[in-house]
Amino acid sequence: MKSIVLVALLGLCAAFYLPDGQYPVKVHRTDPARLSKHYHHPAHDFYFITLEVLIGTPPQFNSYLIDTTHGDLEVRLCAHNPPTDADYACFNAAKSSTFKRVNDHIARDTIQTTGPFPTPNVSFAIVSPNSYKDPSEIAGTIGLGWGSKYPGETSFTMDYLADRPKFSIVSGNDQCITRVGFGIGANCTGNQLFQLATTSTRYWQIDFDGFGIGSVIVKGKGQAVIDTTREYIGMPKKYLEQFADAYQIDWSDEYGAYTVDCDRAYTLPSLKFSVDGGPLVIAAQQYVYSEKKLPNGQCVLSFEDSKANGSGPEWYFGIQIITEYCMIFDYEQKTMSFYKDPMAIQCPSHA
Repeated sequence: MKSIVLVALLGLCAAFYLPDGQYPVKVHRTDPARLSKHYHHPAHDFYFITLEVLIGTPPQFNSYLIDTTHGDLEVRLCAHNPPTDADYACFNAAKSSTFKRVNDHIARDTIQTTGPFPTPNVSFAIVSPNSYKDPSEIAGTIGLGWGSKYPGETSFTMDYLADRPKFSIVSGNDQCITRVGFGIGANCTGNQLFQLATTSTRYWQIDFDGFGIGSVIVKGKGQAVIDTTREYIGMPKKYLEQFADAYQIDWSDEYGAYTVDCDRAYTLPSLKFSVDGGPLVIAAQQYVYSEKKLPNGQCVLSFEDSKANGSGPEWYFGIQIITEYCMIFDYEQKTMSFYKDPMAIQCPSHA
């Protein structure tokens, strides 16, 4: 049985059917004008949430952003041969003897991660660089989710990443280190706190029976999606505004985000969700982005209006959930397991 353990340290580095959940995801459209004004983390932050993938013959090495919302490999091809500075991180298809173009957005080639054997004829999508993830370091995305953005056209990533469809991930407080494991190498240290079933055919999604953040307490069922490409926790605007009003948190038109004094990372309440075996807790040290202060000395609050800035779900967890917990995602069991992992203490504080 194949086992893969990948570690990114200081810059190093669908085949399964899932029944629909009881509570469907509510979907909406994002306002592009609002998104363009929205604060984003420095793109380099996402370099530490990547997998190193070898593509082609001879193999070309690049880093690919981990995306838990789909199950495809998306690759940015170099526009020039040889690549120029304008190409940044990309795959030079002209240099691979095994590259095959299928159509304008799909190609095939040999793929290898850190396992001993390459996999030939893997189908992947050809994409443009993300509008704000740094193309100089990231050559695309590798999907560790369920559904496909290109149904029937791409190879499901877990089919060639590991013999056992399972992976684990945990990141340090400021993403200075991320540990990812596959197959029997998918593990977390410490004790398992709780295990939740995923309740969607499209996402790694959990159900919850209410949530609270300090004096703002809301009862009722909901769902939240895990999305490792997001630097925010998304929630309905009305709850975000209630929290901001209750704790005197101001919106900054200049930065397009709620901002606070950075030391409030140690005084603001935790965000808590009522889940089976929970609660699921995101501490203020995770949602106050204190690693890189704004020029005015304040810090961004990593909560956002999901309708204005999201991609569909009403609630979603960004990278904060994998800094708060080590998580094991199991496709066969259709579960997510949560562990309290000491990974965070290995990162220096920049607050």
